[in-house]
Amino acid sequence: QPQARARVEETETAAQEPLRAAPAAERPTPEPSDYTIHANDRITVQAAETLGHYAEWLEIRASQLRALNGMRYGEDLVIGDSLRLDLSRVAPEEFERRRLEYHRSLQEEFFDAYVVTGTERHILRRGETIWELATREYRVPVWLLRQYNPDLDFGALPAGVAMVVPVIEPRNG
Repeated sequence: QPQARARVEETETAAQEPLRAAPAAERPTPEPSDYTIHANDRITVQAAETLGHYAEWLEIRASQLRALNGMRYGEDLVIGDSLRLDLSRVAPEEFERRRLEYHRSLQEEFFDAYVVTGTERHILRRGETIWELATREYRVPVWLLRQYNPDLDFGALPAGVAMVVPVIEPRNG
């Protein structure tokens, strides 16, 4: 599976390209998530990431990241938030490689098990969260919901916003 091990630096836009080749019906938009390190050793938090993931990829303790970012124990990460990294043990390119490999494996596992058969339109209601919408109502990963709504800021969605929700079905055999 050479594609799963592709390096971030192979193309300037590698972090913006779809992580796995799939038929157009399964993946209508490019991957909107940004997996690169920005100025001042900062990243943008993406779906399915935890402080534990970052700590593992950086070869440090999660408590060090919490302290560096002024976070309390148990404080949630929010998709779209900025987080400062401690790159004292791992080169930025290696962190990005590990991060991208993690997301590629998530997507490969998903598309090995499911197929997108269509889409639905959903109007966000007051009090609904993206997490609840994805996991409870439609049972799709948040990262996939994000792919179908690349222009929406998942950190600040007001009630009344129309979203595109992929309809998925298990693959046979």
